[in-house]
Amino acid sequence: MVNIFDVAKLANVSIATVSRVTSNKEGVNEKTRAAVLEAMDKLGYRPNSAARTLRMSKSNIIIVLMLNIKNTFYSEYIRGLEEVARNAGYDLLIGSTDGDIEKEKNYMDLIRDSRVDGVILTTAGVLNDDFVKKINESSPVVLTFDYVPGQNIPSISIDNESASRKITNHLINMGHKRIAHITGYMGRLQSQTRLNGYKQALAQHNIQVQEALIQEGGYLLQDGYIATQKLLSFEKVPTAIYGGNDNIAIGALKAILDAGLRVPEDIAVVGFDDVEVASYMTPSLTTIHQPRYEIGKRAMDLLLKKINEEQIQQPHVILEDELMIRESCGHNIVKK
Repeated sequence: MVNIFDVAKLANVSIATVSRVTSNKEGVNEKTRAAVLEAMDKLGYRPNSAARTLRMSKSNIIIVLMLNIKNTFYSEYIRGLEEVARNAGYDLLIGSTDGDIEKEKNYMDLIRDSRVDGVILTTAGVLNDDFVKKINESSPVVLTFDYVPGQNIPSISIDNESASRKITNHLINMGHKRIAHITGYMGRLQSQTRLNGYKQALAQHNIQVQEALIQEGGYLLQDGYIATQKLLSFEKVPTAIYGGNDNIAIGALKAILDAGLRVPEDIAVVGFDDVEVASYMTPSLTTIHQPRYEIGKRAMDLLLKKINEEQIQQPHVILEDELMIRESCGHNIVKK
């Protein structure tokens, strides 16, 4: 990792001179200042002292960075965040990365260079963990809906792997053996852990994993619809489809109905998250409930403690999920 010694060596100045430049103090001529700034730019060095100076002047602004702002899943979560933030005198800025690494980099620069008091992330990438690490070096950070091992970042989530096993086991216990899984974007820990839980449940019942029944989706309705159309083209279609989130499952349900099939009589469908519309679908959607409002409140409480440099007794919190059994899973139909 680049440090102040590297900058001083490249600029051919003392460490004290680099410190005066980063602190914007007088006593450094323009030629020397330019050399130090050029060295910092070449090395990608951003001093912690500068970040601390920015944070000393509080903005009362917290950035909430999420994967896809169009996903209705986040509405209750944001309500929980906002309630605690406003009571503490903070405003929220909402950003969306859309799973785009370039957007992640742009937001990282914004967070690193702007005067914000803290950052809440809604999910972490497995392909770009360095993104989370760098933000954590610049601002107080709390992670929600995921857990990044080996990093000192407080987090609030459910046990995605366990919950995924639970809902897959429910389908198996209903008699389903040919169960398809449409994942979320696989560049996310969340999607990988849910896929792991699905595979573990099949293994526990000695059901062979069929890779063709695992389709990568995204997080939107059309992702579930398109992936299900492909699954329905198989000579032997699945008896059940497990969507990696409720949007995927709802998209799958529509594709099945558009194909002239019935849910759950012909194909059972389950989802994950329990968004508000899930219980109003026809048939109503079996899914995993995440306490999104509570996750938002607890996440903001954690972040405020980090901002105020208070001791955090339990940095990683796993909340309880709940299997919501409704009509779409075919709980009253035994598959042969």
